[in-house]
Amino acid sequence: MSEIDRVKLEIIGIIFPVVGSSCLLLAIGTAISTYHFANTASRADGTVVRLFAGGAHPLIRFVPAGTNNAVEFTGSGMIDYAVGDKVTVLYAKDPLTTAVETNIDNPGALWFPSILVGFLGGIFTVVGLHVRKESAIK
Repeated sequence: MSEIDRVKLEIIGIIFPVVGSSCLLLAIGTAISTYHFANTASRADGTVVRLFAGGAHPLIRFVPAGTNNAVEFTGSGMIDYAVGDKVTVLYAKDPLTTAVETNIDNPGALWFPSILVGFLGGIFTVVGLHVRKESAIK
């Protein structure tokens, strides 16, 4: 193995675990945030009114409790809906702004970001540590 290849492996063995660990921390943070949101958000009945990306990103319309104004948002995650489907919407109003945080009450919609970032973080960490171990042996 050339000296350049050894240096490349050493760099991968340092950068990959750092990136992977950062992703794992981010996944934990988003999971905690999602857990808090899911347990404190209000619920409303919503309807799929339009589809984007073949149903993976449905446009949902719902009316928050205590208002007569419909709110629309685009859902995302590991979901598949059709126009007219009824869904339960989780929503929370930001007390400092007029923004409303929304999501579909569906495990794929709620947890997909945390799972994806955690999975990628785990892969980066394992690959980086393996490369680091192998390059130290040679």
